[in-house]
Amino acid sequence: MKLFYVACTTLSLSAFWLTSQAQTTTGGVRIGTAGTPDASAVLDLSPNAATAPKGLLPPRVTLAQRNNIGSPATGLVVYQTDNVPGLYLYNGSIWTLQGDNLGSHTATQNLNLGTNQLVGNGGSQGLSITNTGGLLGSSTITASQDLIADNSQSNTGTLSGGLRLGGSISGEGLASKRNAGGNQFGLDFYTSAINRLSITGGGNVGIGTSAPGQLLELGGQNAPTLLLHSNSNNLVNGAMLQFRENDLGYGWNLRHNSGGSEGGSTNDRLVLESTNNGPATTVMSWDQGSGNVSVANDLNVSGNVGLNYYQNLYDYTVSGNSYNQATSTCPTGYRLLSGGGGHRDFNSAAPDIKVNYSGPSDSDPTHTWMLIVTNTSSSSRSVRLWCTCAKVQ
Repeated sequence: MKLFYVACTTLSLSAFWLTSQAQTTTGGVRIGTAGTPDASAVLDLSPNAATAPKGLLPPRVTLAQRNNIGSPATGLVVYQTDNVPGLYLYNGSIWTLQGDNLGSHTATQNLNLGTNQLVGNGGSQGLSITNTGGLLGSSTITASQDLIADNSQSNTGTLSGGLRLGGSISGEGLASKRNAGGNQFGLDFYTSAINRLSITGGGNVGIGTSAPGQLLELGGQNAPTLLLHSNSNNLVNGAMLQFRENDLGYGWNLRHNSGGSEGGSTNDRLVLESTNNGPATTVMSWDQGSGNVSVANDLNVSGNVGLNYYQNLYDYTVSGNSYNQATSTCPTGYRLLSGGGGHRDFNSAAPDIKVNYSGPSDSDPTHTWMLIVTNTSSSSRSVRLWCTCAKVQ
C-alpha cells in the first residue's frame, strides 16, 4: 500500500510538470503556457496575460537582511522593503537601486544625493546641495543660457525676490522693480539692505537716489561729494572732468595739477582748458600756493570786480623856495594802480605848491608812485602823497 501511494504521487507530479513546461535542445525552459521558450532565455516565464496575468516575485528582504547576504553574486537581485524600497541589484561591489534614472518621467519622491554631487557627463565636480536645499559654499553655477531670478515678475524693488549675497545677514544684493511706480524695470544695488545706487531703464545713474533725472545724479545727502582722486601728488595732469558734445575733439577740460611743474609753477592748481580738435590749451588756472588766478587772454567782466584794495597816505613838509621828491610804495604782494599828490590843505597857500611830476617811479613803476613838487613861497608848505594798490599779479 505504501509503495503504491508513492508511485501515484510521483506520476501525478510528473504529469503536472510536463503540462506546465517545455524544454528545447538548447536547455531553455518555458513556464506558464505551452510553447517553445525564447531562444535567448534560459528561463522563459510566459503566463497567460489575458486570463491569468502574473509577474515574477523576487526575494523580499529588509535592508538589514539584504546586507547579511554572504558573498552576493554579481547580478543578484532582491526587493528591499524598507528604508528606500525598491529593486536592488548587486553589481559586484555595491547594491544599486534599479529603475531610478528618471529619464523623461516625473520622480515620485525626493532624490537624496547624500554626500554625492550632481555632475556633468564624465565630470568629477558638480553641484552639492545642503539638507535645507541651499548650495554648498564650494559650488558654483555656470549658465550657458539665461539664468533668471524673479521669473514670476513679483519684485517690488526690494531684495526680496532679487539676487542676494551672503544670505540675509548683511544685506548686499541686486533687485529690479517689476511693478509700476518708482524705478520700474531698472536695477537697484543694495548694501546693508539699503539702496545705494540705481540705474533706470533709460540709463540714468543715481547715487543716493532711486529716481535720477540726469545721466549721473548724486542725492540723498545734504552735501553730496564727488571725489576725483589722483594716484600721485606730483602729477601735471591729475584728475580731470571733460565736457564734450557730439564731436569729442572739441570742448573743455577741468583738471587738477597736483604739483607737477607747469607754466612756471609747481603749486597745486586747478586748470581750465579748451580743446579745439587738437592739444588742450590752458584758459585759466587757480594757484593754491599764491591764491592767484591767471587767465591766458583778456578778462572781460560785465559786473563788479572785488579786489583786495590798499591805499597808502604820506604827509610831509616842503621848505620855502625849494623843490622836493617823495615816493609811496605798495606793500608786498600788491601792485600799483594809481597815485597822486599836492598841497594838503584847501587855503590861500595852495597855489604856492607846483606839481612838477606825479606818476609811477622809474625805478619801480609796478609798485611805487613818485611825486616831485616845488614850493614857490618863502614859507614851508604841507604836501600829501598817496598811492592806490591792489592785490593782483
